Amino acid sequence: VEADKLRVRAGCGTNFNVLGMLRKGDKLDIVEEKGDWVRIRSPKSCTGWIKKDYLELSEKKFIPPPLRLSVSPSPLAQARGGRTKAMGVIDDLGKIFNRQGTHKLIKGKKILYYLKSGGIDLGDYVYQKVCVIGLLTKPKNSPYPVIDVEQIKARE
Repeated sequence: VEADKLRVRAGCGTNFNVLGMLRKGDKLDIVEEKGDWVRIRSPKSCTGWIKKDYLELSEKKFIPPPLRLSVSPSPLAQARGGRTKAMGVIDDLGKIFNRQGTHKLIKGKKILYYLKSGGIDLGDYVYQKVCVIGLLTKPKNSPYPVIDVEQIKARE
């Protein structure tokens, strides 16, 4: 990355939500190109789109697209912790002492999961229907399972 700060977006255009930020010198892999935009994958396996004008290209090699889960893991895999896929509406978790996440994934009035993410600003998706993919854990002191979101996509 050549720019001091570079926004990673959910799609190839400035009208898409910002998923995160990259900093000058960050290294990443290009997965796909569309016009002036490239879909990238960071070392943490997060994906998004950036304008290729802000990149210094080095060695070219084929990078396979990120893993796409078509079904959720079995209940046994979920109980042990693993990647999972879930759909619902994101809402802010509010101010809860020692909370396990920053947001919650709901369906109707029912909380399905708490959500957290180190690389995606979940606040950009509040009140939106989404599909999230991430690492599922069940902390002992949490009333709900927690998904550490790695990928997110707004749904209609």
